[in-house]
Amino acid sequence: MALIKLPLKAASSNKKDLTQKIPIEGQNQATTQADDASLSETPKPFIDKLTVNLTFKSAKKAYETHGALYRALTNDSDFFKSVGNPAKGFKLAKQIVVQGCESSPRLDYAYSENPDTGVNLAGRIRLEFNPSKLGIWGLKLLHGTLSSIVEDGWRTFVKDARISRLDVAVDLVGVRITKLKIVPPKAVVSQTWSSSKGKLQTYQWGKPTGSYTQIYNKTEEMKARGKEVSGSQVTRFERRLKQPACQTLTKLVELDNPFAGFVLTTTVPTAPDDGPGYVWPLFCDSVSVRGLHAALQLLPEHKRPVYKKKFANVAPSWWDPEVIWAQWPGVIQEMKIGDPQAWT
Repeated sequence: MALIKLPLKAASSNKKDLTQKIPIEGQNQATTQADDASLSETPKPFIDKLTVNLTFKSAKKAYETHGALYRALTNDSDFFKSVGNPAKGFKLAKQIVVQGCESSPRLDYAYSENPDTGVNLAGRIRLEFNPSKLGIWGLKLLHGTLSSIVEDGWRTFVKDARISRLDVAVDLVGVRITKLKIVPPKAVVSQTWSSSKGKLQTYQWGKPTGSYTQIYNKTEEMKARGKEVSGSQVTRFERRLKQPACQTLTKLVELDNPFAGFVLTTTVPTAPDDGPGYVWPLFCDSVSVRGLHAALQLLPEHKRPVYKKKFANVAPSWWDPEVIWAQWPGVIQEMKIGDPQAWT
């Protein structure tokens, strides 16, 4: 298969580059205030990481594909660079060079020998990348490179690959994580992390072995990676889905809302009408120390829904999971990531 070359063009993205030496931007502009800021628009969801697995079920395809894959992945070239050890269960791994994109896709490859003929056959390809950093033009460049080793390139992944991991996120620009009051949709395992300076950096709900949620200080995370940033703080809300229900790229548009049920606010509501007057200030102090979710667990069970509803009622205009998720079909359509007709 001949390699398709496309003219070099900077990879575009559906989210702003946070690494520029300019005020930080995310999905939207923010209006900064003295102690906090509020988004001026509803944040736009994006895919922060995608992992797909392509299994060769046809012996004919496995035979025809192995040669090109093996040659491409055993030596470095302008299109494939060394990336370290292969993932578990794979034999070869390379970084795919996408010009103009700082985040390169990773490809792991597994093959096996036919015991009857002694001929090596392609088994499985695992492809992982950040679609929001790659952008539509970067995906076209990736398609060109993949077409040199797999018939129909990215179109084959759209048609036949299965999604094993999908990270969907929104950036809350100008919203400080230390100001957030958060309640997940149900009682789940939760953790918090702080930096060496004692400032809250991350909330997590769920176990990393399965699907889970992370809300973290994106600004500080980028600084820790040596990126120079300035401007309003960015808090990222990210759902990391293992084996998502949508399964295939053509079904991405049907993904259930990963933000549904989460209560987010930066405002402390007025006290409920019932109970002694001193309880509410004590509860609010507990929220500031433990976080809203942990503070609710200290209340009698019958009081938790009442207090949770008080915070839900003061949710800011920028946090409406239904409105946020209404943008998802447009995001997927714009990216063309799951459209087989776009890769003919």
